[in-house]
Amino acid sequence: MTIEFSKPLAARETPIPGVVLYELPVHGDNRGWFKENWQREKMVALGLPDFRPVQNNISFNEKAGTTRGIHAEPGISSFR
Repeated sequence: MTIEFSKPLAARETPIPGVVLYELPVHGDNRGWFKENWQREKMVALGLPDFRPVQNNISFNEKAGTTRGIHAEPGISSFR
């Protein structure tokens, strides 16, 4: 299976009435790939119903132990 990187987030109508295909961008580099399965602000803007999660991601790393990123919410510190 070949993964197409850097295509934009898009909603595409299908020949089946009421069925919409949502194409999700996949970001790749020499470490592997990363994809946002759900990002509330973007998905709701496309017309999907808001079912409350803020974000869900998945990544694949070519090598074990690869760090792709570390994120923290403003004002929240787990390091003391």
